[in-house]
Amino acid sequence: DEWQRCCERVKCARGASGLALFLDAFRKKLLYIGRTVLHPESAGVAEAWGVHVTAMPHGFTTEGMLKAAADVVPEEWKEFQRLAVEEWTPETTEILVNVVEWLEKTSASDPGASAMDWDARKFHQLMKKHRHQRKKQFSLLTEPEDRLVARFIVLKKINLWIRDRILPFCDMTTLRSTSFGQSASKARSLLFTQLKLTRFNEIVEETFTDDEGNIELNRNLQMNCNQCDVDGDKMLFAQASKKAENIGVGAFRSRGGSFNRPLVISYIGEDGIDQGGLYRDFLDHCASELMSKKLPLLIPTQNNVNNSGENREMWTVSPQPLTAATRRMFFFLGRLMGICVRTDDVIPVSLSRMTWKLLVDDEPNLADLALVDFAAAESARQLQDVQSFGLSAEDFQASFGDIRFVYHNSLGVEVPLVEGGADKQVTLENVKRFAQLVLEMRVQEAAEQIACIRAGLATVVPIGCMSLWSWRDIEFRVCGDPQISVRVLRSHSHYEGLTESDDTVRFMWEALESFTQPDLQNFIRFCWGRSRLPPEGSSHWGDGFKIGGASDIPEEGLPRAHTCFFQIDLPPYRSREIAADRILFAIRNCVSILNA
Repeated sequence: DEWQRCCERVKCARGASGLALFLDAFRKKLLYIGRTVLHPESAGVAEAWGVHVTAMPHGFTTEGMLKAAADVVPEEWKEFQRLAVEEWTPETTEILVNVVEWLEKTSASDPGASAMDWDARKFHQLMKKHRHQRKKQFSLLTEPEDRLVARFIVLKKINLWIRDRILPFCDMTTLRSTSFGQSASKARSLLFTQLKLTRFNEIVEETFTDDEGNIELNRNLQMNCNQCDVDGDKMLFAQASKKAENIGVGAFRSRGGSFNRPLVISYIGEDGIDQGGLYRDFLDHCASELMSKKLPLLIPTQNNVNNSGENREMWTVSPQPLTAATRRMFFFLGRLMGICVRTDDVIPVSLSRMTWKLLVDDEPNLADLALVDFAAAESARQLQDVQSFGLSAEDFQASFGDIRFVYHNSLGVEVPLVEGGADKQVTLENVKRFAQLVLEMRVQEAAEQIACIRAGLATVVPIGCMSLWSWRDIEFRVCGDPQISVRVLRSHSHYEGLTESDDTVRFMWEALESFTQPDLQNFIRFCWGRSRLPPEGSSHWGDGFKIGGASDIPEEGLPRAHTCFFQIDLPPYRSREIAADRILFAIRNCVSILNA
């Protein structure tokens, strides 16, 4: 604006039209190099003074770039479109982003490990280097490598554009309060880890404390609870939520001290000293209680209940009206989630994708509903498309009968979709609106409960920054990686009194390689009081997984665990079969850590 005002004051005997062209070019964001000149035939005439301008293109508009590419290198542009654009779906693109993030972690020790710094050659080299493991871990991504490289170039450009042109002008703590912040948020599934986490991690680091909170629990109350704890004072999670009301918020932002646990857990009448094991076991207990009928916070998804569709093991937030007790417990759940996000602890609770999306202020769709209630999603999809079948109003009525603007929620309770919905009939003309309202109701049925969880989460972490997170990001940070990788576990292992080449150690690793995922989770729970591992390379591994000998245990005896120190003591096993049998018996039957 200042430069335009300056130009308007310039008196130019020749070139009024040239000035207009110049101003028009300026608006198109060109770069100018100028020098003052005097009209040679009008010395001393003020009106003859002006500015001689040379305009140089600083950048094209999007349309200009596309046209230039198509005109100058038509064959190359056509091939790039085939590789980088055509037949790519949101699902395959999201898997590619996951591959990029996996490569970042896998090559973290390499210089320039951030995907934002990779060029196409570097990305291709990393894919070739880790080709076997990549194909094994991301088997659904079957695109050839030239297409992966081309698509990576597009993804990197999007990330750089958002980093340089949008985020500098956003308050990351209130990202969705502006239109361009909302645009960045909608692209969250395309963003690389560095872009999503840099500012978030800075705020987390700035707000860490050294406080600790003490929570004393009564295990007898929990063991004697034979029905749903609607009052929130018997189950361990419920008791803790009450005790937490008297703990300062700083404890939930704590580094956790020397034992990496911001909350010190103890039990009335028990001698266990919490050096981390009781705390981690408490988090696992919380997950178990939440995914049961003993607490009124979560319910099985309809896919879980009906044993249909995908993700049949998942749970979702109950739309039961809030009470003072459930409001308190949802808030506490949010705080525990915040602790996990900060410290790499985990609560292995199996929540639906829709729930995770709502927690990071994302917008669930019909595909997300299908992972919760396949029957409802399929009905809504068919009704959305019914007009394309060419049915008459009479045919519609005959096929679908008397449908009203009401639909059941996750509890099976009928909910009016509009005011007076029970009296409003669904017709061929308004059926599409009905289907949309069904989706909206099921997505928002637990909005108040989700808001309570987010309120608790916001006291511990900068929740506004999480508007860039995908649902996978928060699930991973709260629950850990559900897949136990023996390779990752081995890379964080240390030996005390044994070496990696000792027979008993070798037999243990061979046994673990043969275990199923549930048994690997039991193994981690047996050794550490948790069922998931922290992210690879996380500081929360502490001293790592310690493996020691146990000469005092017979050759066919059970291994011994020290959950506070993530340690297992192995008897001198003589074969892989014996090691596998004894370890399996221990992890399936000896998981109580009352004396951790």
